[in-house]
Amino acid sequence: MSEEKKIIKNQRHLTSFDLKTELILEALFENNIIDDFNVVIKPNGLFYRKFSKDRMNISLDSNNSDVLNIDISRDGFYDVLPESFSHNFRQSGSTTNPVEEFKIRKKEEKEARHFFNPIENELFRFRHAIEKNESDFFLNLRANGLVDIIKSILVFEKNIPDTLVVKMFYALLQQKENANQNIEEIILILEEIIEEKVTFTSNNIKLENVSDVNEVEEDFIMGINTTLESNQEIYLKKYNFIIGPLKNSNNLSNYFENQTMHSFLNSFFNLFLPFHVQYTFEVLLKKKDQKFSMDDQKFKARLGISTIL
Repeated sequence: MSEEKKIIKNQRHLTSFDLKTELILEALFENNIIDDFNVVIKPNGLFYRKFSKDRMNISLDSNNSDVLNIDISRDGFYDVLPESFSHNFRQSGSTTNPVEEFKIRKKEEKEARHFFNPIENELFRFRHAIEKNESDFFLNLRANGLVDIIKSILVFEKNIPDTLVVKMFYALLQQKENANQNIEEIILILEEIIEEKVTFTSNNIKLENVSDVNEVEEDFIMGINTTLESNQEIYLKKYNFIIGPLKNSNNLSNYFENQTMHSFLNSFFNLFLPFHVQYTFEVLLKKKDQKFSMDDQKFKARLGISTIL
């Protein structure tokens, strides 16, 4: 099986979350899987972007089996220019069959996209060169104190490892043009970074019963020193993230409060989750690691998860 056919067969597994096509293409180039001259980019418009990834489909060209066609959900010249550039509406009359009219328009659209495709590919190669320079920059991001600058800008804890900071910052930048951001994709990003299984449950936030304590001489002002009691649910979400079971139980201590993974998870959720939602997270161990054991090693003499002898 050729490399091109392998890519087509496994294209859904190229990335577990939405990445720009330029980055996927650069990874294929670096690994010498395909050649730059054998790739054709075909924009299909932003209509599909709300429910599709940036890379929509990869297929072999019908005329040349060595050429890969990559469909992307972005606007091209056909989508940006006025429709009169590609369609002749003056020849259409009121008695025209709507079905035939639709077929004619789709044929004209296909021909127009084919006409603009060489220019769009040149512009895509230019954007790919920009992304490549950014990638090369991030490869050396840990040098010259740049990680410390990122920690200061994004208010990261100092104890978070540099590797996790770079991965999180890089993933954050890739979301800048992602119009389809959702909780499932956030989970996939987190799994890629920490290399542990992550699941979640969600519930509506419940309003707490609040009793105001006011001095007798003060006036009662609604919204200032007086609120209504309520135990009803509101539409804002509260997520509980479940990490694990951990592949290595020795890493459990990193998830304790004020430890590296605890600080990292707080920073990650504060960046990627909407500000109006609440969150909690918990860590699971494998069943064999939850059993009572006695040992001289640190944190190994454990009774369950939270009790250490």
